[in-house]
Amino acid sequence: IISYYSANKLICACCGCSDYDFLTIDHINNGGARHKRAVGRGTALLRWLIKNGFPIGFHVLCFNCNCVKGIYGFCRVHKKEVSQVVRNRGI
Repeated sequence: IISYYSANKLICACCGCSDYDFLTIDHINNGGARHKRAVGRGTALLRWLIKNGFPIGFHVLCFNCNCVKGIYGFCRVHKKEVSQVVRNRGI
């Protein structure tokens, strides 16, 4: 799933972190908390992604960028909107 949503690059779409242990799935247009309440967290979300054919609207962020984006709506650490970084990298 990480490989699919990172286009086989296995990096954070924001900062470029490549430590696999820190990579997470992120809802691109926010709404992750609401969606996870509906389908479940952790492996339940991963099973949902597989069952639904890897739908669009998700990408890979490292845990730090994902947390910061969850709090502020964009990655304050890198002072970039994550969606812009994703477009620039073609992910």
